[in-house]
Amino acid sequence: PALPELTDGQVLLLLTAVVATLFGEAVLRFTRAGLALRAVAENPDLAGASGISTRRMTTVAALGAGAIAAIAGALTALDIGIVPANGLGLMIAGAVAVIIAGMRSPLAVAGAAVAIAAMQQATVILLEPRLKDGLTYLVLFAAIYFYRHRLVGAAAG
Repeated sequence: PALPELTDGQVLLLLTAVVATLFGEAVLRFTRAGLALRAVAENPDLAGASGISTRRMTTVAALGAGAIAAIAGALTALDIGIVPANGLGLMIAGAVAVIIAGMRSPLAVAGAAVAIAAMQQATVILLEPRLKDGLTYLVLFAAIYFYRHRLVGAAAG
């Protein structure tokens, strides 16, 4: 089957996602606030001992994530409407992307999200639409399994 054309809302959502990702990457890599955010994410105790306000950085991170989620939700609602049940699948896919890519780079998370979206769309086109979320859960379980074993292996070795 032919791929559908993107709607204006989908193009706006895609462009906003690209800009937000690049902006987040630039902030985390090239600003003092980004350095502080990364330090708190990596080791909050050491960051606090270095004079970084972990409470402030945690608040900044939560506000930033909330703002990005609000913008994404509003743009998605413009495209597909407001249906409460739609949010869970998107949230799980986003969580899987973060688990796979880690929290070090917005670009890595974006890449993982694109890979998950491609997997989901391939599932819809080639297999069965109802399997899309189940396959995402399977990837989540596999990521958790391998992440746990990598940690256990690193601790044993």
